[in-house]
Amino acid sequence: MRLSPRLAFGVGWRGASSLPALKRNDISREKIDLVLITHFHGDHFGGLPFLMLDAQFTRRTRPLVIAGPQGIERRLEQVMEALFENSSKRERRFDLRIVELNPEAPARFGAVGVMPFPVVHGDSGGPFLGYRIEVEGRIIFAAIFTTKLLGATRSDSIISRFIAPEIT
Repeated sequence: MRLSPRLAFGVGWRGASSLPALKRNDISREKIDLVLITHFHGDHFGGLPFLMLDAQFTRRTRPLVIAGPQGIERRLEQVMEALFENSSKRERRFDLRIVELNPEAPARFGAVGVMPFPVVHGDSGGPFLGYRIEVEGRIIFAAIFTTKLLGATRSDSIISRFIAPEIT
């Protein structure tokens, strides 16, 4: 499925490898309007400082929204400071909005509708969210799953990384 070029989604910003992958595939970071974070494990959240610095140094002008579980604003500041001291306190050249999402509370970001829902994914790095995303008349389910995905059969697309529980 091809989404509008002005809409891009990150279910998680997979560590520092995401930015080089976007560049390698000639995907404009300037056109990313919304990043959705599922949880705070490093491989899904740790690359945000690199995206933020790239936006600053490439003179991004478009607003950026980063949305995710409760605590995302505090966690983003912590990881920014851990990796690049004082970076979270610098004035940005672009508008940044950080939105904390609650399970089962719908949110709208322009033409994009998001319904967060809780998922189970370990004991640390939470809270954990999956997303039902509606854009351009299509429904996308996106999550890290260790539980049954309900309602996805009525989706146009499913983005998932499935982690099966240990079988004994």
